[in-house]
Amino acid sequence: MSKKILWTMLLTVAMLGSVWADEEEAEPVNLALGAKATASSTEAGDNIKDGGKPSLAVDGKLDTRWGSEHRIDPSWITLDLGTAKTFQTVRLYWEGSYAKEYDLEASDDGKTWKKIYEQKEGNGKLENITLEQPMTTRYFRLLGKKRATQWGYSLWEIQLFAE
Repeated sequence: MSKKILWTMLLTVAMLGSVWADEEEAEPVNLALGAKATASSTEAGDNIKDGGKPSLAVDGKLDTRWGSEHRIDPSWITLDLGTAKTFQTVRLYWEGSYAKEYDLEASDDGKTWKKIYEQKEGNGKLENITLEQPMTTRYFRLLGKKRATQWGYSLWEIQLFAE
C-alpha cells in the first residue's frame, strides 16, 4: 500500500471522527424558544422589565422573565409551539417567586388539557424534569396551583427538549 493511499485513509478516518464528535457534542434544540406565549395574568409595575410579558419566558435569555399577578392561585402560562413537537425534558428557570405546586399540561387544540406531570414539592431555581414518556403536542401549559411565596409566579425561562 502506498504512503499516499495510507495517508488518505488516515485523513478520512480522522475527518469522520471529527464529524461524529461534533454530532455528539451538538447542543439540544430548545423547542420552546420563540413560541407564542400567553398567560392568565401579567405582573404590573415600573420595576418589571418589559412588563413581565409571557413572551419573556421563551426569549432564550435568563435576565428577562414572565411574572403573574401577585397572590392569585391558580395562574398559568401557555406556549403555542406552532406545530406539534415531541419533547421529554422540561427545564424551568424560576425567579425567587416560584410554584410549590404545579401541573405541566399538554393540548392539541389549546382548550382541552391533559396533565403530563404533577409537582407537589417544587423547590424553585432550576427544575429539570424528565417525563416518563416523550410527549407530542402543539400547546404546553404550566398551571401554578400553589405559590411558594406571597408574590406571584415568576419564570426566567421555560425550555423543552426532545431528550
